[in-house]
Amino acid sequence: MNNLARVILTGATFVATYFFTFWVPGSLLPLGGQFWIAMILAVVVAYYAARFVWRRTESLDGGPFVTAGIGAAIVGAIGFIGGFFGPIIFTPDANQGPLLGLFITGPIGVVVGAIGGYFYGFSREQ
Repeated sequence: MNNLARVILTGATFVATYFFTFWVPGSLLPLGGQFWIAMILAVVVAYYAARFVWRRTESLDGGPFVTAGIGAAIVGAIGFIGGFFGPIIFTPDANQGPLLGLFITGPIGVVVGAIGGYFYGFSREQ
């Protein structure tokens, strides 16, 4: 995989993971107005997710389960970013627009990416 695609994919994974881990646990945990705790947690989790994607996209040889994980990360990140930022850009008046990315397009992207990555890896293994 070329480096430009790896950088774009890693950046998208970092952003998607950061926002997901900031808003979902940050909204559920009683932090008492101290959102810097959720921010630090989100940065650490996003860093390790981006590092995982960067290392795994160096060579895509690894079988169907490795490509299923990579496909889930790629398509899930794209689905989350599209569903999270799309409503913010196109309908800024909708107060629950970003929930589309959190609860619908992100998880559906993970499932579709995992299935597609598995079949892609399975076909390359034959």
